Amino acid sequence: MTSLIKSLALFCVFIASPAFSGAFEPRPINHNTVAPAPSTTANWDGFYFGGMSGFSSGENAYYARRTDIGAVNTVQIEGFLVGGFLGRNFQFNNLVFGLELGYTPHSVSSEIGLAAGYRYTHFLDYRARIGLAFENTLIFGSLGYTSAGWSGENEDTFLYGNSYGIGIDQKIGEQLFVGLEYIYRDIVSPDFTSDYLAGVHMKSSQSAIQFRFGIFF
Repeated sequence: MTSLIKSLALFCVFIASPAFSGAFEPRPINHNTVAPAPSTTANWDGFYFGGMSGFSSGENAYYARRTDIGAVNTVQIEGFLVGGFLGRNFQFNNLVFGLELGYTPHSVSSEIGLAAGYRYTHFLDYRARIGLAFENTLIFGSLGYTSAGWSGENEDTFLYGNSYGIGIDQKIGEQLFVGLEYIYRDIVSPDFTSDYLAGVHMKSSQSAIQFRFGIFF
């Protein structure tokens, strides 16, 4: 019993000693810790609008009713583009995605063949875009739906189909940007009804290179 009392007494003295009590003292807070470096990725979030110019070329192929085999005729088309666009981006860290509406009135036309004198009156593009931002640079791809007007001496019509694109935008300051984009359009018309083109429909594939410039608001 005496040994137990002595052991308890020694334990209490050890607990009360400065060496032991100092082991449980809170460490001082270092207020000089270095803050994490701020992100250098530009802000691509928000609404924007702008203009574009470029060049488009491709081919119109004409097929008999209800078949896409053995074109009746093919003609080359080309012309310069001038248009505008309006869009909305959403940004999550480096990932940027959004929607864009583009309108391009231009004079891409055919001068020879079955549709000599015909031309495209406009392109209307509805596109979804997704890309990655690296500092002030945005690399993106797009997938969308296109409608186009086709007009000539004998009959006017519309074509509908898909568009695919890839491009790069470069931020200039907080609001301005410039860019370069490649777009491929694959569109088709319903059957023509005029006597001149009765029973024929048209498929068109076109490639365009476009310079973009815009502003966020």
